Parts: sequence; structure tokens; C-alpha cells
Amino acid sequence: MSDREASSYRNAGDAVAEARYAYYRRCQRFRRNGVQCKAPAVKGEELCYQHAMQAETAARREAAVKSLGISSRIASPRGLQAAISRIAQALVDGRLDVKAGAMMLEKIRAAAAGLQTGAFTTDLHR
Repeated sequence: MSDREASSYRNAGDAVAEARYAYYRRCQRFRRNGVQCKAPAVKGEELCYQHAMQAETAARREAAVKSLGISSRIASPRGLQAAISRIAQALVDGRLDVKAGAMMLEKIRAAAAGLQTGAFTTDLHR
């Protein structure tokens, strides 16, 4: 592998992904412990089936959260109430999955606690 190709495979922690693993192309994702995934990549792709599904799910959740139109900064009790209402309606309508809704509601709970202590804003889109 040339230096140019190696630089394109760099990932977090300056670990270099191996393009091929003897007889098949390896998935280009790294685990939390820094070891490269050893599963074969899907034909014509850089990721294995499992990592491709995880990336697709994350993108779908992010799109659903952004489509709710909730401001990333909430500074009032009315804003919190409106955000809770939109999340609940999206969950009922099936536009938002339970895990993404739970994560957003947890952030809203933290924002509500911040309103009581005087720290008025929170970032919901992180």
C-alpha cells in the first residue's frame, strides 16, 4: 500500500486500517479498544454488514431528530414543554424511534434541572 493510500485509511488514534486481510478486504472501522474490525467488507464498500447497518441507523436517527424542528438551545420552561410535546407526538406517530426519543428526553430532563439551578440553556443536538 502506498503512503497516499495509507493516509486515506487513517482513523481515530492514528491507527492505520489494513486494506486487505490476506484473502479478503477488511472492514475499515476500529473498535473502542483500537483494534480494527476483522469482518469482511461488503463488496464495493468499506464497511462490514454490521457496521454499515449501525451507520445507517445513526444517520436515520439524526435525520429524525433534526426533522422535529426543536431548537438546540432551550432557555425557558415553555420551550421545554414544547420540546417534550414534539418528541412525544413524534414517538406516537412513529417518526422517531424509542432510543432516540429517550436520549432527547434525558437531555430535556437535564435542561429542566438546569432551569431550576439557574443554568438556563442546554444543547439538545449533541
